[in-house]
Amino acid sequence: MREYIFGANILENLTTGMYQDSKVIYREYIQNACDQIDKAYGMGLLHPGNPNSLSDLGSGRIDIWLDADKRTISIEDNATGICETDFEKTLADIANSDKKLGEDKGFRGIGRLCGLAYCKELVFTSTAEGENTISIMRCDAIKMRELITASENGKKYTASEVLSSIYE
Repeated sequence: MREYIFGANILENLTTGMYQDSKVIYREYIQNACDQIDKAYGMGLLHPGNPNSLSDLGSGRIDIWLDADKRTISIEDNATGICETDFEKTLADIANSDKKLGEDKGFRGIGRLCGLAYCKELVFTSTAEGENTISIMRCDAIKMRELITASENGKKYTASEVLSSIYE
């Protein structure tokens, strides 16, 4: 049977096309953090505390840092993390999420791509409970946009080729 090809333009549709309002990226990343906090509560890794207490380290937390000088935004949660063996598959695959519609806030497995439309580099880091490894995935958003533009101008790239060349 023939292997079906997804052209590079599918990535433009899943980034800029679906997320034309740049503020939506915050919702997507916070939504993913909330899903992991819910999962951490379910696993007993976190325990709901006094909702008025910011010092309760057992409660789920999402921190957002803005650095205007460096033009960076960091969003961090204290939830489950992604184990080293699942890290690349979880973040590199597209629309292959284990989340459940109606149960989780996110579910399609594409929301993390939205930042690629608005940044130069998108970086994901994670450490899972019981691991000492910090997994890091860097995504070169500038290169992605260049390859998509090249595809529009006659040089054909598949989505897989683009992703393989922008992920580190």
